[in-house]
Amino acid sequence: MNMFKQKRPLGYRHVRVTGVHKFDACASDIGLRPGTYWPDKIETDMGNSLPFIELYTHIEDGDLHYVDYLQELGCLRLRIYND
Repeated sequence: MNMFKQKRPLGYRHVRVTGVHKFDACASDIGLRPGTYWPDKIETDMGNSLPFIELYTHIEDGDLHYVDYLQELGCLRLRIYND
């Protein structure tokens, strides 16, 4: 169950370019409360406009550091840092 309520799709204005087809953002910049619930799907108007799907969660010493997402049927990658 996806409890993350988006007011509008994630767009290029919310993220930083970090490489070819790679982007990152801080949780608080896109409306996520750091250290709390992380969605398994994020709606977007980037790329092919299909949602980003959770790919990998990086936890170290019990603390969430970041979550990687891959765009459904696309090649865009998004990393959201727990700030």
